[in-house]
Formats: sequence, structure tokens, C-alpha cells
Amino acid sequence: MGRRRILIVDDELALRESLAGWLERDGYDVEMASGSKEALKRLKDARFDIFIVDVKMREISGIEILKQVNANYPNA
Repeated sequence: MGRRRILIVDDELALRESLAGWLERDGYDVEMASGSKEALKRLKDARFDIFIVDVKMREISGIEILKQVNANYPNA
């Protein structure tokens, strides 16, 4: 099995970069999205195993993103 792929969704750059750095050092493939719309686009373009999503965002809430994740990635 290959490395696990993680999508981090948060509107705070410092938080995204910190989490990504830690996870990459632990051997994960990490992609980041700065907001809900970007995250939903990435869901269409790539497959992820793990999602770390900020709940409170301007465009669409993290809860709505997780509903999309659940519909498209039931094993995530």
C-alpha cells in the first residue's frame, strides 16, 4: 500500500503549513486547500485517505465539506 494522502482545509495559512510540515515529516502525502471551494475542487481532482477540515469557514462550512467527503469517500 502507498503512502496515505491527506487533504488539509483551513483558511489560516500558518496552520495549514504547520500541519502539513508535521504530517509530511511523518511520511504522509499532503495537499492543502485555503477554503471550501478549493477543497471541493480538489475532491473532484484527486483521491484522499484522510481529511483535516476547519469547521468554521467563510464560503461553505467544514461540516458541508465533510458531507461531500462522506458521499464521495465513505471509507475515509
